[in-house]
This record gives sequence, structure tokens and C-alpha cells, in this order.
Amino acid sequence: MSDTPRGAILQRDNETYAIVPKTTAGLLSSELLRKLADVADKYQIPVVKLTTSQRSL
Repeated sequence: MSDTPRGAILQRDNETYAIVPKTTAGLLSSELLRKLADVADKYQIPVVKLTTSQRSL
């Protein structure tokens, strides 16, 4: 069993994680943004970076 949290991707620095929230068409509701902010506050995450990517299926 891995120590990596479920749904998290360990980054190259081996210290930080990427989290990929499931969204429809990449759209975020205000409710989802609040939940993300609550998690950042709970775990004292100083910076949250949102990016987009285009991937072919």
C-alpha cells in the first residue's frame, strides 16, 4: 500500500501533491471553489494553483 493520499499525484519534488478535482467541462461552481478553499485552510496550504490542460482521448 502506498503512502500517497487517494486522488493525489506526488510531484517531482517528492514533497507536494497535485489534486485533480473532477469537474464537468472544466467548470467550477462557487460551491466547489468553497470546498477547495476549506481544504486549503484545513491543511494550511499557502498556495493553490489552478491550471487547465488539453488532453486527447
